[in-house]
Amino acid sequence: RLNESLFFHHASGTLIATDFCFYMPEATGLTGLFASLMGIKTRTRCEPAFRILIKDKAAFRASLLPLRTLQIAHLTMCHHHVLSTGADEALQQVLDQLKVPRSMERDEP
Repeated sequence: RLNESLFFHHASGTLIATDFCFYMPEATGLTGLFASLMGIKTRTRCEPAFRILIKDKAAFRASLLPLRTLQIAHLTMCHHHVLSTGADEALQQVLDQLKVPRSMERDEP
């Protein structure tokens, strides 16, 4: 039901997401209300409307496993926000929210 693409720019450590996740801390008015209701005003999340469109959840989670190994410096969400401080942690939280296994997680020094 949904085709989502994520792009990773190795040189800058930037992950570009279109609809995969949102963070809208500065949203106001009706957009701010929507962001609050969807849980994307105070933290980076994959919002419910997106998750409903996932037809094969196991395949979706498997396709996200490689994201566990990336070390990102910037998370660019095309519809609203660029997150540079805590970008890697925010991505890991979204993956946790989606129940993506940590089995391929990178080794910590």
